[in-house]
Amino acid sequence: MKAIQEKEFIKVEGPRIEKFLKYNYEGIETVTFIDTKVSPMGVPYVEGYVNDNKDMSFSADIYKEHFETALNSTGAIPLTTKDKVVESGFTPVSEIEKEKNTK
Repeated sequence: MKAIQEKEFIKVEGPRIEKFLKYNYEGIETVTFIDTKVSPMGVPYVEGYVNDNKDMSFSADIYKEHFETALNSTGAIPLTTKDKVVESGFTPVSEIEKEKNTK
C-alpha cells in the first residue's frame, strides 16, 4: 500500500479496530497501529499492539468493506469474560455500534 493509502486506511479502519478490541477484550487501554499490508490473497490488514506492549500484538483483516471481527492476536491479549462473548464468539463492530446507538 502507498503511504497516503495507508494513512486513509488506518484513519477509517483504526477506530473500528480499537472499538472491537476494547469491547471484546479486557484491560485494553491503548491501541497502536504500526503497519498496513495486503496478504498474498489480496486481503488488506492492519498490524498493531495494545497497551504499549509489543508482545500483545494483533493483525486485523478487512475481508469486506470494513473491519468487523477478523482479528489474529497473540495469547498475551486477555480475552474478556463477558457472558455473551464466551457463549457466542466476538461481537462484530456493526453490532457494537448498533448497541451504542440504542442506548
